[in-house]
Amino acid sequence: MSHLRRTAGESLRRALLLLTLFCLALAVLLPSCTTGRIDFYTCKNPCYECEDPCGPCAVGECVPLPALGWEGPVLLWFGSPDEEPECPAQAPATVYEGYANPNWVNPCGRCACELPSCTLPGELAVSATDASCGAPLQTVNLPTGWDGSCRSISPLSSPQSILAEGTGVTGCKPILAEPPSDDVAWMTKAKACATSETLEACEDIGMLCAPPAGDTMPGARQCIYHRDADVSCPGGYAQRLVFQDGLSNTISCSPCSCRSPEGSACRAEVRTYEDPVCTELVNLQTVTLGVELCRIPASASSQIGSVEASFTVNLPGSCTPQGGQITNGGEPLRPSTFCCASP
Repeated sequence: MSHLRRTAGESLRRALLLLTLFCLALAVLLPSCTTGRIDFYTCKNPCYECEDPCGPCAVGECVPLPALGWEGPVLLWFGSPDEEPECPAQAPATVYEGYANPNWVNPCGRCACELPSCTLPGELAVSATDASCGAPLQTVNLPTGWDGSCRSISPLSSPQSILAEGTGVTGCKPILAEPPSDDVAWMTKAKACATSETLEACEDIGMLCAPPAGDTMPGARQCIYHRDADVSCPGGYAQRLVFQDGLSNTISCSPCSCRSPEGSACRAEVRTYEDPVCTELVNLQTVTLGVELCRIPASASSQIGSVEASFTVNLPGSCTPQGGQITNGGEPLRPSTFCCASP
């Protein structure tokens, strides 16, 4: 009997020894977390989360379930278009691309104005009865755009006084210095990436296991989104962002126009002659911008038969352009709302 008990004890000790060696081998061959104890795991990636290494979201992030009508969760990145990243391996599919903060590039073109011009008097009158240009007056019209060269006129008889119209200045013609363009430089681009796999539930039944953000897509956030709508965010996703697919390219612009000339100075000498070829001078009088001038002839004569003029000051000034502003169009197209979880 004692011999049998000794044999059974030795068998038990050998079995315990083999079990201990087997466990030690598992501790070496199977990965585990450094927790100050020896743990045995048979899941695929046991060291992603030491507290629950084989849990339902060991390789992702638990985020709130999207509300009804919302898509996602997705990884949303937004920033300068020049810095757009690729979608990460965990969420390789680009499911949305949109824009914000448009910066128009001359959508209506740039208005400008042609320079104005000083003009010589357009009318000459003579009074045959009054030394101060009183009525009745004999009047002759000088042609528009007259350059001041000698011009024969219908004789104005017995001049007792001569009335010369003042100089003028033309208005400015508006021009479109740059053609309209519907190009728009977007300041911000948005990109949403998602996985094609079905997302698993986390231990909390109100959460889903989503692909992780962070280093996999720097600057990305866990978000849900609602296409073609500018709406409020549901619970669990507090940060609201709105992006557009683009802008309407039907644009109306206010027409270009020019204000009245400014800084103009136009002064001219008007010379009248008795003969029709500007040789027998009767009078010289200096006229200024918009101010007619009456003079008694310096030389007695029977008539005025020709006239000539020249500028002594010819500074027409300039005009300020106006108009060329968007009056309609350039409206956002198909806004989409993204709501993101707090980081």
